[in-house]
Amino acid sequence: MASSNDSPSSRRRFIQQNWQIIYALVLILFVSVIVTANTLFVIGNFRNIIEVGLQQTALTMGKMFDVLNVGADNNPSVLQERSQKIATALPEIVSLDILAKDGADFFVVASLYEAGIGRLTRDEKNIQAWNDNKSLTYLTINPRSVSTNPKPTSDEIQSNQRFGGVIVPLHNEDGQISHLLSAKISSTATDSLVRSGLFWSYAWLTMTLLMVMLILILNTRLLKYVRLQKRLREADKVKDDFIAMAASELQAPLTAIRSNLSLLLEDAFGQIDKKPREIIGVTRSLTDRLETLVNDLLCASRLEQDHVEFNPKNIDAENIIEEVIEQLQQQAKNKSLQLKYRRPNHKLPQICVDPQHLKQALINICSNAIKFTPSGEIIITSLINDSQRVEIKIIDTGIGLNEQQQANLFTKLHRIKTEQTQDIPGAGLGLWITKRLVEKMNGKIFVDSIENVGVQVSLIFPAVKLLSNWSIEEELKITPGKQRARKPNYLFGSALKLDEDEKLINNVPKQTNADNSNNPDH
Repeated sequence: MASSNDSPSSRRRFIQQNWQIIYALVLILFVSVIVTANTLFVIGNFRNIIEVGLQQTALTMGKMFDVLNVGADNNPSVLQERSQKIATALPEIVSLDILAKDGADFFVVASLYEAGIGRLTRDEKNIQAWNDNKSLTYLTINPRSVSTNPKPTSDEIQSNQRFGGVIVPLHNEDGQISHLLSAKISSTATDSLVRSGLFWSYAWLTMTLLMVMLILILNTRLLKYVRLQKRLREADKVKDDFIAMAASELQAPLTAIRSNLSLLLEDAFGQIDKKPREIIGVTRSLTDRLETLVNDLLCASRLEQDHVEFNPKNIDAENIIEEVIEQLQQQAKNKSLQLKYRRPNHKLPQICVDPQHLKQALINICSNAIKFTPSGEIIITSLINDSQRVEIKIIDTGIGLNEQQQANLFTKLHRIKTEQTQDIPGAGLGLWITKRLVEKMNGKIFVDSIENVGVQVSLIFPAVKLLSNWSIEEELKITPGKQRARKPNYLFGSALKLDEDEKLINNVPKQTNADNSNNPDH
């Protein structure tokens, strides 16, 4: 009984799973056959062209002799002399015989092989050329005179050398046939060309087939990689689906736990002692962290699968910024940090974004700034830059970043690992999510930082419509010798602080941004 591995269903399954490899194999073999057939076809045509050329050469020589033969019809010595002159002029001629008709036979009246003069010869080609009064060409391996034995010797057969033969009727002054010219021309030169052409043709064919085989091997490996990549994508999708499902399922119980803990802390069920309150407070804090992580996982999964909905509207960025300030103010106060918004001097034009996603992006950035700022302040500014785009900047006086850390800042699951950050919680998803959200809303995000000084994050969005009464000079309020401290890098100066009443300061330090073209305010 046949094994299950040999069943038709197994073969069909194998073909379905490996159809790309089978297709590539068939295609490459088909190409190999086509290339081989084309090469052999070209070689065959090349041979035919050489052979036809050889015969045409012999025919031309015979016809020229016919033209020059007029007036020497019955003079064997003149025919012999002319035959020898032609043989001298054309060294390719290996035999040349002038035949005269004698009844049903022909006899040699002149020949390069003088011992054959006077001999009788009978050949069907001679009879046909005489009766039809037409020239004949042919190929032979016998280079000898027609007066000798027509059968090729064993040496001639083994040499495999070809000769172009021709039989041309010679005419007298009246246009009547008087003699036949039978000549043979060597193909040594043409055979040398043919052999050289064949050698290189077969050499190129061999190299082509070798390359095809190498391509086949490489293609097979690539197809294996393609299949592996497909499986990895499928596994990655299963992973994303699982994370999305798990995060979605965790949201409801986490919300309930958080709400109940809040009720306990608010003494909704009666006053609780100090120690249990502390434990509940810690539990509430851990629940908040877990809820943030679950929300980030769910958002990241949706972003990767392009399932996040965007509902862009024309909004005022200032309103969203104030909501973020209000939401995070307590978190900043818990670390004794100042979190404030520096409003522009004039109303900014609106931007077309999804309000909730812009708020989420700003919360992620500001939360990061609070987490990584041991002391000092976080200030948010908004303005119109030189490119007439709305720019929102979040500036902190935190631990800052070096160049390598800045380059990897928006990488998924990347966390800065130093002694200063090892105790700071986070999963490395917030800034990756922020960058994707900003770019989905046709915005750009840039980071500039000086290590141990602070970080500036800039969000840039196209303005819906630039206000007609706006000018950058008015925005900066430039006066001789002084300028308002609107430059975002005032926090990077050692002694520069900005008071609530917008004190005027001198010598605002220059920005050291890596991309001044996109941050013209620096």
